Amino acid sequence: MRNLRFTGALALASTAAIALGACGSSDDTSTSAAGTSAAVEAGAATTRRDAAGVTAGFAGLWNANPTVKQSQDAWQAAIRARGGTPTLLQADPRDPVNTLITNMDQLTSQRVRASGFYPIDPNALSAPTRRAMDAGIPVFAFEESRTPATQSVHLGREVAARLVARALCGKFPDGGKVIYGGYGQPDLTLTTYQRNVIAEIEACSGGRLEVAATFDNRTDDVAGALAPANAALQRVPDADAIVAYSDVTAIGASRAATQLGKRDQLTIIGFNLAQDGIDAVRNGQLDYSLLFPVTLMSQYVANSQIDHVNGRRVPRFATFWPQCYGRETIDELPSPADQLAAVAEGRSLLVEPARQVSTSDREMVRTAPSALTECPL
Repeated sequence: MRNLRFTGALALASTAAIALGACGSSDDTSTSAAGTSAAVEAGAATTRRDAAGVTAGFAGLWNANPTVKQSQDAWQAAIRARGGTPTLLQADPRDPVNTLITNMDQLTSQRVRASGFYPIDPNALSAPTRRAMDAGIPVFAFEESRTPATQSVHLGREVAARLVARALCGKFPDGGKVIYGGYGQPDLTLTTYQRNVIAEIEACSGGRLEVAATFDNRTDDVAGALAPANAALQRVPDADAIVAYSDVTAIGASRAATQLGKRDQLTIIGFNLAQDGIDAVRNGQLDYSLLFPVTLMSQYVANSQIDHVNGRRVPRFATFWPQCYGRETIDELPSPADQLAAVAEGRSLLVEPARQVSTSDREMVRTAPSALTECPL
C-alpha cells in the first residue's frame, strides 16, 4: 500500500501562489497539486521564529540541476522562516571540490553560527570541517562524507537501489539489458548508489538482467547526458531499460533515445522528482522516478542548525526514505512550489516522523522502518 499521508501533508492549498524561486515550468499543469491539496492534514507544526540575529551558512553545489536549486532554495527559506539569515555559497562546476573547500573556509572566516555543506569528494571537506569546528562552529553535512560533522543527513539510497531493481525485475522477468547513467564527478554517495543498483539488479534477476553499458554526465544537466547516452545506446542497441542517478540525466537519455527512434523500447527510471522530473513522468519522457525529498531534508538541516545554536539536542545521523512514482501516481506528489511555499511559511514538512526519517547517535540507519512506495508497474 502506498504511503499517501506524507505526500498529502505537504501540499498546502493556501500557499500555492507563492513561488519562492521554484524551478521548472510554472504553467497550471506542471505545478498543480489540487488533488493532493484536498487531502491536507491539519496541524502541521508552525516553526518557532527564534533565530533573530543568527547567520547560518551552507557551502552548496551549483543551481543548474533543478533538484539542487530546490534543495538550496528550501534551506534558505527554512532559515528565514526561523528569523535567521542564510548565507549560501555555490561551488563552481569547473572546479567543484576546491571551491567547496574555499567556500567552507569563507563561511568559517565570516563566523557564521552554524555551517553546512553538500560533499562531492568524500574526504576533501574533512579539513575545512575541522577548521570550522575548531572555531566553535557546528557543521551539518547533507549526504554522507568522511567528516566529523555535527550531523549528517542522508537519503536511504540503498533502499532506493532495491526499489529500482525490483521494478526492473518485475518488468523483465525473463531478463534483458540495462544501461546505467552515472555522475562524472567523484561523489561517494552517487557512485555507491550506482554500485548498489547494479548489485541489486543482478541479485533479484539471478543474473538474467545485465547492466550492459554505463555512461557519465559530468555537468549534471540534461545537455551533459545527451552525447554519452547516445553513444551508450548505440553500443547496446537492444537495451531494455535505462537507470540514471538523476532526472536530468534520465531526461537527457530519453531525448537521445527519441533521436535514435528507440524510446518506445525502453523503460527509463530517473531520480529526484523536482519539477523537471515530475513533468517528465507526466509527459512520458520518464517511466518512473524516485523521490529525493530535498525540500523536507533541507528544512530538517536548517532546523537542526538553528536548534543546535539555541542549545537543543539534534541527532548525529538522520536517514530519509525514498518513494517511487510513475505516471499513474505522480499526481499524488505535491508540486515543489507548494512545498517551498510551506517551508517559507514556517510549516513543518516532517508530519509523520516515524515513516519519514530514522535517526541515531551511533551510526547511519540503513534499514527502512516500514513498507515503502514501490514503482507502480
